[in-house]
Amino acid sequence: MRTKNHVSLIGMVGKDAELRTTQGGVPYARFTMATSTGGYKKYDGTDVPEVTQWHNVVCWRNLATAVGKIIKKGMKVDVEGMITYGQYQDQQGQQRLSVEIVADDIVLMTNPNPNRSQAQGQQPIPAQQQQYQAQPAPPQQGYVQQNSQQMPQGFGAPSTAPSDPNDLPF
Repeated sequence: MRTKNHVSLIGMVGKDAELRTTQGGVPYARFTMATSTGGYKKYDGTDVPEVTQWHNVVCWRNLATAVGKIIKKGMKVDVEGMITYGQYQDQQGQQRLSVEIVADDIVLMTNPNPNRSQAQGQQPIPAQQQQYQAQPAPPQQGYVQQNSQQMPQGFGAPSTAPSDPNDLPF
C-alpha cells in the first residue's frame, strides 16, 4: 500500500533563515512562515475572522545553503515538502512534541533583491540534489519532432511568459 506525506504552503517568512551545520558537517537551515485563512464576509453578512498559523520549516544540504543566504523576514515563499513529527526534552526535563515541514523545494515569490528588476517574478531555489539532472524523455514511437515554432502553444512548443507580470491570465 502506497502512502504520501506531502505539504504545499504559500506564506510569509516570519524571521530570517538561520544556517547551521550538524556535528557531521551537514548544512541545514531553519525559518518560520505564516499562512492565513479566513478574513472575509459570508453571503449572509457573517464575518469570518482571519486565522494565522505558524509553521517551522527546515531544509538540508544545498537547499539549506541557498536558503540561508536568501530567505529574509517578510518574503513570500512557496514551500513544498513533508510534515515530520518528533520529540525532544526541554530544559526542564519535560517531553515535548515538535512539528516541522522538511522542505525539498522552495520558490521565492518576492524579489530577494528589490533594487534589481526581476523578469519572471518567481525564482526557485536550487533543489537539494543538483547533481541529478533530469534527462530529456525519449521521443514516443511514431512521434516526429518538429520545429517548435511550427507547433501550436500547449503542444510541446516552449511557452513564452508575458514580460509584464500584470498580463498573466490569472
